[in-house]
Amino acid sequence: MNISLWQVSDVNRAYLMLALFTAGGMLIFYQRLLYAPVVPLIQEEFNLEYLHVGLVPSAMMILTAIGYIASGYLIYKYRNRKIIIIAFIACVATATVTGTAQNYLQLVTFQSLIGICESLYYLPAVVLIAYWFPPEKLGKAVGTIEAGLNMGSFTVFGVGGIIALAVGWRTAYMLIAIPALIITALLYKFVKEPENIEVSKPSFQGVLNNSYAWILASLSAIFFLDWYSIWEFAPTYLVNIKGLSITFAGFITSVMLAIATPLAFIGGALADKFSPKKIGTIYFSILAASIFIIGSTLTILWTAIALLIAASLLVGIFPILVKAASQHFPLEKQTAAYTLLLIVGY
Repeated sequence: MNISLWQVSDVNRAYLMLALFTAGGMLIFYQRLLYAPVVPLIQEEFNLEYLHVGLVPSAMMILTAIGYIASGYLIYKYRNRKIIIIAFIACVATATVTGTAQNYLQLVTFQSLIGICESLYYLPAVVLIAYWFPPEKLGKAVGTIEAGLNMGSFTVFGVGGIIALAVGWRTAYMLIAIPALIITALLYKFVKEPENIEVSKPSFQGVLNNSYAWILASLSAIFFLDWYSIWEFAPTYLVNIKGLSITFAGFITSVMLAIATPLAFIGGALADKFSPKKIGTIYFSILAASIFIIGSTLTILWTAIALLIAASLLVGIFPILVKAASQHFPLEKQTAAYTLLLIVGY
């Protein structure tokens, strides 16, 4: 949206939608990552080997990547608002049915469908934010959504395991449907497409043939690989390898994510103020050193420190990539660029 068109009503609408998208992202990530702190309970109930445990999030990631392809296509067929609302209706459904899984196959199926919720929600949300916010505010806006995703992450690691121990992992999943219904109603009432933006269906060719787009997509793949490798298995690693209790492992993970959350906004703010290329280079360099420490350390203290540094950097990387894409591509090709970042990333 042109800054000259960003009137008071636009400001109020933009920030209201940003708040709703942040809350929605928080809940969706709470749902998708709840599997991590309750893995020991599921593993015991279904008598699963570690291979089977790892296949569940792997299947979810595959469905998420496929979902982003579908999401990128649907954006040009339907309104972003409609896709986002459908995503949250699916969120309610998958939260309910996951709690009814009676065997491993059902668990894999229902968990995989959760990935569809994320892909149908996140891309249209980023596209709408890119429409509603002027370029100089885009990094901070996307960083705010990323902070919401991270809030969902540290909330699930902090209380998800405790709730599951208190009421069972099945009920813990089903309870997600309650706030999901509330957010669905709020999204339906308040999310609006910008009236002065004409969204036509552009060709992806200009993006797919662009080497800079593929560089950003490759960095996105590194980001997602590191992010999910750490947080999908951090509690299980702390429980089974370091010998901590489920509650304490979840608490440690939650504290680290809580400390790291503001860095999502800061990453976007830095990309707004400075060159995304320079900021991204610094982030990835320190991240590489942190990952090396996580893989080589033998003590809980150094593991926790390295995880904290890695988490602090990871949450700020995607806003930097989005900002870089927005600077390089015109508005009509930005959706294609964001889609490529997410598909290759997953």
